[in-house]
Amino acid sequence: MNINFNHIEWKKIFENACEKRINVRELRKEIYEDTIKIVQNGGYFIDNIFINIPNTLQDNKSEYFDFPDKLDINFNYQTKYSVINADCLETAEFPESITMTV
Repeated sequence: MNINFNHIEWKKIFENACEKRINVRELRKEIYEDTIKIVQNGGYFIDNIFINIPNTLQDNKSEYFDFPDKLDINFNYQTKYSVINADCLETAEFPESITMTV
């Protein structure tokens, strides 16, 4: 399946919808569904260039696939957290100077 996707054009459409406060939920749903299709397809085309998205996460070892050590229920853990009110495109564009991992 050939999927064409232009992230710059989509972002313009989304920003316009946000400004006018129309169709924002529908556009978020659309980008989520399109992202799933793109990953399942292994990539997408933009300007006749195929952008490859490797779909081999299960083959790579990552901290996300290793079981963590069990927590000690008698220990008081200090947890730091932050909330980011942004979608995936906005988060991806944050400058690297902000100390966060995405």
